[in-house]
Amino acid sequence: MRATWMFAVMAAVTFPALAEPDKVPPTTWQVMSVLEGGSSHTCGDTMVSKFNVELRGDVLRFQASGSPTDLKLLGPLNADGSGKIRALNRKNREVTLDFAAGEGPRTIRYTPPYSVCVWSLVPVNPPARSATNRN
Repeated sequence: MRATWMFAVMAAVTFPALAEPDKVPPTTWQVMSVLEGGSSHTCGDTMVSKFNVELRGDVLRFQASGSPTDLKLLGPLNADGSGKIRALNRKNREVTLDFAAGEGPRTIRYTPPYSVCVWSLVPVNPPARSATNRN
């Protein structure tokens, strides 16, 4: 009877840990978009100069203003953080994301579905802290 209880306690502790993947905190950074492929006549002009990007597991989220845009990554990144990945937008259309190597803030090239346009989402350097006297 004692062995049954010990197994039950071990299973209760172990199995939920195995069922949940490691919870990695999201990486969030600010980017500016740069049109690299296509023309501004075809692709339009960016109305927002800077916006936020969040990478949480297999979801990449853009948020400029209003509601965010989520892209579901359809494959893993390489060990160095790089990779050309297909993703699905909210309408289940494929987009292409090309991540530069690294962890955290890095350039992502974004190609919308059925488009000749290619946008680079380039990380914006955080503002330098000024040296001030704190009294």
